[in-house]
Amino acid sequence: MKFKDKILTIYHNSNDLSKSLYRVEGKESVTILDSDYIYIGYKKPLRQLYFELDTANTNTSIFTIEKYNGSSWEEVDGWDETSGLSESGFMFLDEYSSEAVTTIESIEQYWIRLSLDVSSSAMELRFLNLIFSNEDDLLNDEPDIKKYYPADLDSHVFSMVASREYILRKINNSGKFKYKESTEEISQINQFDIFDINELREASNYYTLYKIFSNLNDSNDDNYKGKAEGYFEKFKASYKVFQGSMLSLDTDDSGTESDAEKTVSIRTTKLRR
Repeated sequence: MKFKDKILTIYHNSNDLSKSLYRVEGKESVTILDSDYIYIGYKKPLRQLYFELDTANTNTSIFTIEKYNGSSWEEVDGWDETSGLSESGFMFLDEYSSEAVTTIESIEQYWIRLSLDVSSSAMELRFLNLIFSNEDDLLNDEPDIKKYYPADLDSHVFSMVASREYILRKINNSGKFKYKESTEEISQINQFDIFDINELREASNYYTLYKIFSNLNDSNDDNYKGKAEGYFEKFKASYKVFQGSMLSLDTDDSGTESDAEKTVSIRTTKLRR
């Protein structure tokens, strides 16, 4: 999988935050004034994002999400689980966000821009990309999951990213590929090719829990071992449904969901040498 296909282009006040916010071990100190924009770009229109905050915004504020429509910026509908970056969470975008390319910081991509109606407090952003489940999902199964946080971190985001990578490897290693008919190009599936991460949310949550308790199993506690094994079995059962053509994927890399992609979502092919 090409690295450039896994990373977003992120700018705030001409500062390139792309690589630091892709790496979970990095973080950026940011204050977003009510006159600022965060620009987020990709090679095709985006549908969903995930923000991980080390230090959240304490000023009550609301995000405005805008797309470029070919001639101007216009507001689009979206669902912001972060409540203006007051907590970590998903942002789900309108299906037709970023309908045209434009150039930001000399980079031509499909861009959205985000702004707050009130200047934020000083924040620390750890991660801006996409995962398939979040902290609330873990709490639904393990109400005490917070007591297992890694040292110096108030989140299980590392395990959630590991879950994403494991699921993507399973999809790609199963012989399923994206296929661009116009160029006959075959390429691997990445997180931004999934139209609705809710299709994978349960499976991702179970694999994340497996990772958490598997790591704790180093203490030779049979309870942790049993939990890890139990959640891995739940993961396999949840993921099994997607081994056919149930998962809705952007097989033509256009960023918009065609009727064909809603029904036959994954193309399987053999590579000939």
